[in-house]
Amino acid sequence: MTNVKTLSKVIAIALLAAGATQATAKETVNSTATVKVQNAFDLAENTGLDFGTLRVTADTGTAKATAVAATVTVKSDGSGTTAANPSGSVLASAQVIAEGSPATYTVTKVAPFSKMVITFPADDSVILSAASAPNETSKFTLSGFEAYVTSGANANTAYDTGTSNLAADVDGTVTFAVGATLNTDKRGTEGAITQYIDGDYTGKYDIIVAY
Repeated sequence: MTNVKTLSKVIAIALLAAGATQATAKETVNSTATVKVQNAFDLAENTGLDFGTLRVTADTGTAKATAVAATVTVKSDGSGTTAANPSGSVLASAQVIAEGSPATYTVTKVAPFSKMVITFPADDSVILSAASAPNETSKFTLSGFEAYVTSGANANTAYDTGTSNLAADVDGTVTFAVGATLNTDKRGTEGAITQYIDGDYTGKYDIIVAY
């Protein structure tokens, strides 16, 4: 009986020794995790918004509260330049002599198939004026900005803010065009005292793209 007990103790000690030997057989390696963040992308204007060449007059003979405006619209889909004159008024008018063209833009370096949102200027916040002309000279304002997707995942569709259909292609690139409506001066006798002078009228505005 004593030999059996002694043998059991020897076996138990041997097993503990084996376990201790296995526990010391381990190695540790120091590892590294990396990630690159690229939230920035490129937005470039390829061509500016051009309303062409016009024959135009402003309503300078009416009070500001009741002054009317003629309009010239350049569509973002490239369908043309159209003029509209207020009904029953000869104080404001516009005629297209040479067609205009929409502005065009390219977005690059975004994640593939990303959907983006365009923010346009508020109506009448953009003013076009002639260089060095007095403030009393008639000016133009812009309204009704809109866009057309010309390439990318949803090419050849009108831009829709609700669905954010300005979507990049597999390479992270998309192009679009922007149109707007040009309005003749409505400051009337309270501001626009003189008519338009011949020459170029320009105004700056921001187009914002985000995703």
